[in-house]
Amino acid sequence: MSYAQIRERVRLLVEGDEIGNTFSTDTLDLLINMAENRVYRKLRSDTMYVSSAALNPTSNLLDIPTDLLELEKVDIDGKQVEITDLWRVDQHISNSDTASDTIYCARQGDTLKFWPAISNTTDVYLYYFGKPVALALGENSTYTRYPELFLFASVAEASPFLGEDS
Repeated sequence: MSYAQIRERVRLLVEGDEIGNTFSTDTLDLLINMAENRVYRKLRSDTMYVSSAALNPTSNLLDIPTDLLELEKVDIDGKQVEITDLWRVDQHISNSDTASDTIYCARQGDTLKFWPAISNTTDVYLYYFGKPVALALGENSTYTRYPELFLFASVAEASPFLGEDS
C-alpha cells in the first residue's frame, strides 16, 4: 500500500463517506506523523528489534543510533553489560573504583558511557527497539503487521480538531 493510499484511508475515517476538505493533505500528513510518534512511544514489536553491527566508542562514550527507542542489551566481547543509571556509572568513576571487565553502561544524552572505561577499539554491540522508517518514506513491516493501530492513532490525533476531545 502506498503512502497516498494510507492518507486516503485516514481521510475516509476522519471525514466519512462525504469526503471534503476538512483537512488539507499537509494537515493529514502531520496527523499521520503524530500518530506514528504516538504508536512508537509505546509499541515494542519484534518488527522493531534491531541488532547493531560492531560500534566503537570515543573517549569512553558511544554514540547511540538515532532510531533508538529503547535499549534492550549491550554486549562487549560476548559479555552482556548491565544497563544502569548515569549516577551509578559517574559514582564509580569519581570514586576511582576498579574492575577487570566492563560492568556498567548508562545513557548520557545521545551517548552511552561505560565503567570501567573501554578503549576506542572495543567492539560494542547494541540490541534495541528502533523507530521504523516513516510511513511517508515507505511502508514498513510494523505498519504491515498493525495497520489498524496506525489508522486508529491517526483518527485519535485528528479527534481534538473535530471537537471530539473525549
